[in-house]
Amino acid sequence: MKSLAATLVGSAVFGALIATAALAAQITEATLAAPVAERRQVIVDGKLWTCEAARCVSGNTGISQPLTRECARAARVLGPIVAYRRGETALTANQIKACND
Repeated sequence: MKSLAATLVGSAVFGALIATAALAAQITEATLAAPVAERRQVIVDGKLWTCEAARCVSGNTGISQPLTRECARAARVLGPIVAYRRGETALTANQIKACND
């Protein structure tokens, strides 16, 4: 019985770790060309962005769209962006340039 309980607890912990990793993979991060003077929050396409200094972070909510389009729409509100990523996927220098145009 103890073995079954230990297995169930271990499975629950492992499942929670996988769920946490999946959510973290969907975090979107933008690095601004010019830092903000003070912490601010803005909504772009349903995504709540929190910006501090040159870093803006958003969770996995909002409209699902291609990363380059999402970057361009964020740049219109947040200002020029020098780096942009969602999870493990980051835009290239050329994509960032297009994002700011």
